[in-house]
Amino acid sequence: MRLIAALLSVILGIVELIVGLRVVLAFIGLSATEGPAIVGNIYGWSEPLVRPFEGLASSVNVGSLALDLPAIFALVLYAVIGSLVIRFLRPR
Repeated sequence: MRLIAALLSVILGIVELIVGLRVVLAFIGLSATEGPAIVGNIYGWSEPLVRPFEGLASSVNVGSLALDLPAIFALVLYAVIGSLVIRFLRPR
């Protein structure tokens, strides 16, 4: 069980990193079609992770800054659910 918890922790960290980078990129105004190819890759990798949360809210734009609310919801919910699952799997 400890190995599974460690593996899930690593996977959760990668998911959080990808979605977190998407939030930062959206906030500074970089879209998937702008900038270097890595920006498009990050949006592409995070799309399936954020898609389930797109119906909850839409992005909010203020000038050139944007809050990608579905990605923020995904970031929070993946962290909470992942932490609960990992806590359940770790021995006491």
